[in-house]
Amino acid sequence: MQYKDYYKVLGVDKKATEDEIKKSYRKLARKYHPDVNKTKEADQKFKELNEANEVLSDKDKRHKYDTLGSDWDKYENVNYGEQSRYQDSGNVNGNTFYGNDFSDFFEIFFGNKSQSAGSSPFGNMGGRSTAGKSQQRKSTNQQYSQPAQDPITSELEITLNEAYLGGTRIISLQGENTKKDIKVNIPKGVENDTKIRIPGGNNGGDIYLKIKIKEHNFFKLDKKNITCEMPITDYESVLGTEIHVPTLSGSSVNLKVPQYSQSGKTFRLKGLGMPHHKSEEKGDMYVKIKIMVPKELNEQEIDLFQQLKVLREGKDNIRQEILK
Repeated sequence: MQYKDYYKVLGVDKKATEDEIKKSYRKLARKYHPDVNKTKEADQKFKELNEANEVLSDKDKRHKYDTLGSDWDKYENVNYGEQSRYQDSGNVNGNTFYGNDFSDFFEIFFGNKSQSAGSSPFGNMGGRSTAGKSQQRKSTNQQYSQPAQDPITSELEITLNEAYLGGTRIISLQGENTKKDIKVNIPKGVENDTKIRIPGGNNGGDIYLKIKIKEHNFFKLDKKNITCEMPITDYESVLGTEIHVPTLSGSSVNLKVPQYSQSGKTFRLKGLGMPHHKSEEKGDMYVKIKIMVPKELNEQEIDLFQQLKVLREGKDNIRQEILK
């Protein structure tokens, strides 16, 4: 996504007050309003003004934008002042993952296996690095500490396919005058709620990315297992059948459904679930069948069902136990 300078759009300085932003927006909105200015350029300009004002007039959104740039709205639930929450957590080579025993996850995410203790995976961000609670700056003759910004936590949403196959994401960090793009490697088998720490990403403070796996419209995630529901017809359940079941790998497997299979019967496909990030093992896949009744039949089909009803008279006492 191309970076949009909302401050430039509204014609204000980055240190502008709320009143200055509001005043500038109103002035420009009157100038480019579609009812006043009929040009195509004015219509686009008016949309940009509204977009910029929506972000910069909101304190929380403005802080996210100043930190994360144009991609700020891809992150959710940003919280401030959570430093004490993380102070007692473990730290590996200055780069920390929280939960799920991901001791070496930071290196996996950022593809950096040889990072020294306390160093940032982004190199020297504008000549700044962080270590501990304060930011150290050195010159030839002096050394002093400047307090870092409070850490912020943002959710990074990925698809179930990304969690299964792995992949990469580009994270944009917006500084006061610079923009830094960081390539994040998503390893196979990453788990929900895993947290990764970006040291110094928030103007000297830390950014924590919390992984959220988006719900899939077919597959459901249950720890390391994958579940799904496959429809079959009423006659397939009686006569038996063989169906093709899709998997997250992109291929499909053949599943033999025996005669007289009832709706809700579940089949286990071993080793077709989520991979483990530290081993070659995988969870399992569970396929539950669901018998689908026809919504519409022609006269011949209805007649056949009538014949079947006569043939089965007195044999199907499926409600007998309930009515006792």
